[in-house]
Amino acid sequence: MFRFEDFNWDGPTVSFSKVEMALSCPGRYHLHYIDKIPSTPSKSLLMGKIFDALCAAEPFNIDLLIGIMNLNSLARDILSPEDLIPKIASDYLSYRNNFPPGRKAVPFQVEVGYKNYTVIGYYDVIDAGLVTEIKYVSKPWDDKKFKDGLKQADLYSFASGVEEVKFDIIIHDKPEYFQRKVFRRTDADKEKARLRYRDWE
Repeated sequence: MFRFEDFNWDGPTVSFSKVEMALSCPGRYHLHYIDKIPSTPSKSLLMGKIFDALCAAEPFNIDLLIGIMNLNSLARDILSPEDLIPKIASDYLSYRNNFPPGRKAVPFQVEVGYKNYTVIGYYDVIDAGLVTEIKYVSKPWDDKKFKDGLKQADLYSFASGVEEVKFDIIIHDKPEYFQRKVFRRTDADKEKARLRYRDWE
Protein backbone atom coordinates (compact mmCIF):
# COMPACT_ATOMS: atom_id res chain seq x y z
CA MET A 1 0.00 0.00 0.00
CA PHE A 2 1.24 3.51 -0.82
CA ARG A 3 3.18 5.18 1.99
CA PHE A 4 4.81 8.58 1.57
CA GLU A 5 7.50 7.67 4.11
CA ASP A 6 8.86 5.13 1.63
CA PHE A 7 10.05 7.95 -0.61
CA ASN A 8 12.59 10.76 -0.26
CA TRP A 9 12.62 13.50 -2.87
CA ASP A 10 12.82 17.21 -3.52
CA GLY A 11 10.53 18.78 -6.08
CA PRO A 12 7.45 17.51 -7.94
CA THR A 13 6.64 13.84 -8.43
CA VAL A 14 4.63 11.84 -10.93
CA SER A 15 3.41 8.25 -11.05
CA PHE A 16 2.58 5.82 -13.82
CA SER A 17 -1.17 6.29 -13.34
CA LYS A 18 -0.91 10.10 -13.26
CA VAL A 19 1.09 10.34 -16.48
CA GLU A 20 -1.06 7.78 -18.32
CA MET A 21 -4.25 9.62 -17.31
CA ALA A 22 -2.78 12.92 -18.53
CA LEU A 23 -1.84 11.41 -21.90
CA SER A 24 -4.94 9.28 -22.49
CA CYS A 25 -7.68 11.49 -21.00
CA PRO A 26 -6.64 15.13 -20.38
CA GLY A 27 -10.15 16.10 -19.26
CA ARG A 28 -10.27 13.43 -16.58
CA TYR A 29 -6.73 14.33 -15.52
CA HIS A 30 -7.72 17.99 -15.07
CA LEU A 31 -10.76 17.08 -12.99
CA HIS A 32 -8.81 14.67 -10.78
CA TYR A 33 -5.44 16.40 -10.32
CA ILE A 34 -6.11 20.09 -11.03
CA ASP A 35 -9.69 20.64 -9.87
CA LYS A 36 -9.29 17.85 -7.29
CA ILE A 37 -12.86 16.65 -7.75
CA PRO A 38 -13.15 13.29 -5.95
CA SER A 39 -14.35 10.27 -7.88
CA THR A 40 -15.66 6.97 -6.62
CA PRO A 41 -13.43 4.05 -7.63
CA SER A 42 -15.00 1.01 -9.20
CA LYS A 43 -15.66 -2.14 -7.24
CA SER A 44 -13.11 -3.95 -9.44
CA LEU A 45 -10.42 -1.33 -8.72
CA LEU A 46 -10.97 -1.58 -4.97
CA MET A 47 -10.78 -5.37 -5.09
CA GLY A 48 -7.50 -5.03 -6.99
CA LYS A 49 -6.06 -2.69 -4.36
CA ILE A 50 -7.02 -5.07 -1.55
CA PHE A 51 -5.50 -7.99 -3.48
CA ASP A 52 -2.27 -5.97 -3.93
CA ALA A 53 -2.18 -5.25 -0.20
CA LEU A 54 -2.59 -8.96 0.56
CA CYS A 55 0.28 -9.83 -1.78
CA ALA A 56 2.51 -7.35 0.07
CA ALA A 57 1.48 -8.29 3.60
CA GLU A 58 2.10 -12.04 4.03
CA PRO A 59 1.48 -14.19 6.01
CA PHE A 60 -2.19 -14.36 5.08
CA ASN A 61 -5.06 -14.70 7.53
CA ILE A 62 -8.66 -13.54 7.54
CA ASP A 63 -7.96 -10.93 10.23
CA LEU A 64 -5.35 -9.36 7.97
CA LEU A 65 -7.84 -9.21 5.11
CA ILE A 66 -10.51 -7.62 7.30
CA GLY A 67 -7.95 -5.17 8.68
CA ILE A 68 -6.98 -4.07 5.16
CA MET A 69 -10.66 -3.69 4.34
CA ASN A 70 -11.31 -1.58 7.43
CA LEU A 71 -8.45 0.77 6.59
CA ASN A 72 -10.20 1.76 3.39
CA SER A 73 -13.45 3.62 4.07
CA LEU A 74 -14.45 3.48 0.39
CA ALA A 75 -13.99 -0.28 0.40
CA ARG A 76 -16.29 -0.56 3.41
CA ASP A 77 -18.93 1.47 1.56
CA ILE A 78 -18.69 -0.37 -1.77
CA LEU A 79 -17.66 -3.93 -0.94
CA SER A 80 -19.69 -6.27 1.24
CA PRO A 81 -18.39 -9.25 3.26
CA GLU A 82 -19.80 -11.39 0.44
CA ASP A 83 -17.28 -9.75 -1.90
CA LEU A 84 -14.51 -9.88 0.66
CA ILE A 85 -14.20 -13.39 2.03
CA PRO A 86 -15.23 -15.88 -0.67
CA LYS A 87 -13.90 -13.91 -3.63
CA ILE A 88 -10.69 -12.11 -2.73
CA ALA A 89 -9.52 -14.58 -0.09
CA SER A 90 -10.04 -17.72 -2.15
CA ASP A 91 -8.56 -16.18 -5.29
CA TYR A 92 -5.51 -14.98 -3.37
CA LEU A 93 -4.96 -18.36 -1.71
CA SER A 94 -5.15 -20.06 -5.12
CA TYR A 95 -2.59 -17.65 -6.58
CA ARG A 96 -0.29 -18.03 -3.60
CA ASN A 97 1.06 -21.30 -4.98
CA ASN A 98 2.25 -19.41 -8.06
CA PHE A 99 3.64 -16.41 -6.18
CA PRO A 100 7.01 -15.38 -7.63
CA PRO A 101 10.13 -15.24 -5.44
CA GLY A 102 11.71 -11.94 -4.54
CA ARG A 103 11.19 -8.81 -2.45
CA LYS A 104 7.60 -7.59 -2.30
CA ALA A 105 6.12 -4.06 -2.45
CA VAL A 106 9.48 -2.41 -3.11
CA PRO A 107 9.28 1.38 -3.58
CA PHE A 108 11.22 3.03 -6.39
CA GLN A 109 11.99 6.58 -7.47
CA VAL A 110 13.85 7.67 -10.56
CA GLU A 111 14.77 11.05 -12.02
CA VAL A 112 13.71 11.84 -15.58
CA GLY A 113 15.65 15.08 -16.06
CA TYR A 114 12.72 17.42 -16.63
CA LYS A 115 11.54 20.13 -14.23
CA ASN A 116 13.18 18.09 -11.45
CA TYR A 117 10.41 15.48 -11.75
CA THR A 118 10.82 12.26 -9.83
CA VAL A 119 8.79 9.23 -10.93
CA ILE A 120 7.69 7.22 -7.90
CA GLY A 121 5.93 3.90 -7.49
CA TYR A 122 6.19 0.31 -6.29
CA TYR A 123 7.32 -2.95 -7.80
CA ASP A 124 4.91 -5.68 -6.71
CA VAL A 125 7.81 -8.15 -6.70
CA ILE A 126 11.42 -7.70 -7.75
CA ASP A 127 14.06 -10.40 -8.01
CA ALA A 128 17.42 -10.59 -9.76
CA GLY A 129 16.81 -9.36 -13.31
CA LEU A 130 13.00 -9.59 -13.11
CA VAL A 131 10.10 -7.39 -11.96
CA THR A 132 6.64 -8.96 -11.56
CA GLU A 133 3.47 -6.87 -11.83
CA ILE A 134 0.39 -8.57 -10.35
CA LYS A 135 -3.06 -7.69 -11.71
CA TYR A 136 -6.35 -8.84 -10.16
CA VAL A 137 -9.01 -8.15 -12.77
CA SER A 138 -12.58 -8.92 -13.75
CA LYS A 139 -11.80 -10.48 -17.15
CA PRO A 140 -8.79 -11.96 -18.97
CA TRP A 141 -6.36 -9.66 -20.72
CA ASP A 142 -6.37 -9.70 -24.51
CA ASP A 143 -3.48 -8.73 -26.79
CA LYS A 144 -4.42 -5.04 -26.61
CA LYS A 145 -4.29 -5.03 -22.80
CA PHE A 146 -0.88 -6.68 -22.83
CA LYS A 147 0.30 -4.16 -25.42
CA ASP A 148 -0.90 -1.33 -23.17
CA GLY A 149 0.93 -3.03 -20.30
CA LEU A 150 4.22 -2.54 -22.13
CA LYS A 151 4.18 1.13 -21.05
CA GLN A 152 4.32 0.00 -17.44
CA ALA A 153 6.91 -2.65 -18.30
CA ASP A 154 9.12 0.00 -19.94
CA LEU A 155 8.90 2.23 -16.84
CA TYR A 156 9.82 -0.62 -14.48
CA SER A 157 12.72 -1.64 -16.69
CA PHE A 158 13.95 1.96 -16.90
CA ALA A 159 13.64 2.51 -13.14
CA SER A 160 15.19 -0.79 -12.04
CA GLY A 161 17.54 -1.66 -14.88
CA VAL A 162 16.06 -5.17 -15.20
CA GLU A 163 15.69 -6.70 -18.63
CA GLU A 164 12.51 -8.70 -18.01
CA VAL A 165 9.09 -7.66 -16.69
CA LYS A 166 6.45 -10.29 -15.99
CA PHE A 167 2.69 -9.81 -15.72
CA ASP A 168 0.64 -12.22 -13.59
CA ILE A 169 -3.06 -11.79 -14.37
CA ILE A 170 -5.52 -13.29 -11.86
CA ILE A 171 -9.21 -13.29 -12.78
CA HIS A 172 -11.95 -12.65 -10.19
CA ASP A 173 -13.64 -15.90 -9.14
CA LYS A 174 -11.59 -17.93 -11.65
CA PRO A 175 -8.39 -18.91 -9.85
CA GLU A 176 -7.88 -21.70 -12.38
CA TYR A 177 -7.70 -19.06 -15.12
CA PHE A 178 -4.25 -17.63 -14.66
CA GLN A 179 -2.30 -15.66 -17.26
CA ARG A 180 1.46 -15.13 -17.12
CA LYS A 181 3.47 -13.27 -19.71
CA VAL A 182 7.11 -12.13 -19.67
CA PHE A 183 8.36 -9.20 -21.73
CA ARG A 184 12.04 -8.66 -22.42
CA ARG A 185 12.93 -4.95 -22.52
CA THR A 186 15.86 -3.39 -24.34
CA ASP A 187 17.86 -0.21 -23.81
CA ALA A 188 15.68 1.38 -26.49
CA ASP A 189 12.54 0.52 -24.48
CA LYS A 190 14.08 2.07 -21.34
CA GLU A 191 14.93 5.23 -23.23
CA LYS A 192 11.37 5.35 -24.59
CA ALA A 193 10.07 5.31 -21.02
CA ARG A 194 12.49 8.06 -19.96
CA LEU A 195 11.34 10.30 -22.82
CA ARG A 196 7.66 9.55 -22.13
CA TYR A 197 8.00 10.67 -18.53
CA ARG A 198 10.23 13.59 -19.40
CA ASP A 199 7.88 15.03 -22.03
CA TRP A 200 4.45 14.09 -20.66
CA GLU A 201 3.37 17.55 -19.51
